[in-house]
Amino acid sequence: MINSINDYIKYVNNTLIQYFKLLLDNKYNSSIVRTFINKYIDVRYYNITTKKYDKDLISRINKELNSLSKDLISDENNNEELIKNINALFAYVLYIDDCIECKNIDKLIDTLFIDTNIKIEFTNEQKASLKKLIKEFIRKKHKYLDLYKTNDFELEFTRLRYKIYKVDIINNIEISKLYSDYAINKAFNEGIALENKIYVTYIMLNNYILNNMIKGYYDDNYIVDYPVSMINKSKKNIKYFNALDNEYLKSKVSILFTYKDYKENENIINNFISNGYNLALYIDDSFKNDFSSLILFNYIIVSDDSIYYDSIMESRKDISAKIIVSR
Repeated sequence: MINSINDYIKYVNNTLIQYFKLLLDNKYNSSIVRTFINKYIDVRYYNITTKKYDKDLISRINKELNSLSKDLISDENNNEELIKNINALFAYVLYIDDCIECKNIDKLIDTLFIDTNIKIEFTNEQKASLKKLIKEFIRKKHKYLDLYKTNDFELEFTRLRYKIYKVDIINNIEISKLYSDYAINKAFNEGIALENKIYVTYIMLNNYILNNMIKGYYDDNYIVDYPVSMINKSKKNIKYFNALDNEYLKSKVSILFTYKDYKENENIINNFISNGYNLALYIDDSFKNDFSSLILFNYIIVSDDSIYYDSIMESRKDISAKIIVSR
């Protein structure tokens, strides 16, 4: 199943384990190394940090790893020198994992091997193996990201509120002029074609968010459509939701349903919520001031000319969801 964030971060995690195994050699301690890697990935990719006041990603990572080092060293059963070496080696991870630009990998690794903050005796074989590992790591990461680049489709972002965007997809495939715009739009926005288009949207948005994570940008949130024609297709649902099955993605992406579609498929859609997916609800003419159902949704979208606009706005203090007014 395609989920570029899960695949990418799994590859980073596995490569970092190889990095530390290679450099620490017989001093390698799986428990301590994995604790450091987990902390690094939480801060670097998922923006899970107690240092949110610090706007600089590099500073946040360093502070979190330094804090972790102190906590681990305070346990007398741990090897203090090993912990300090692991922490020092993470300074180079910031370069090889695109946190800081690195123009010359060979020079970077040469510097690592003479770094006096790292109390390890290295061999020339380790240096050669590390250069091979890191160059392959960088090559494969960039090649993987290139897999998702296409000229056939592009994402379209419509700002709904500050840092909240509705995401759609634009089709750039050249189609014969024998077909009218109406026929083309109808073909791409109904039935199986619509379902496939939205699946492509999920995959492309997954990769778009991954690229933002790599750049250290975590602020935006997104709302995407869902093809209600697929609601009872359990196998397809598994496939589509796997494209969004990541805790960070779930926190950033909300799936949009109309109120009518929600009420007609309430049990199935509530199950989506139980599985951790955020949902957005569009208030249509079938709403009837049913405020009790609104507590389940992350966003409530209401048109400014809706007959329910006034009642929604008057009750906004009692609605935990963010209210978005569409025009």
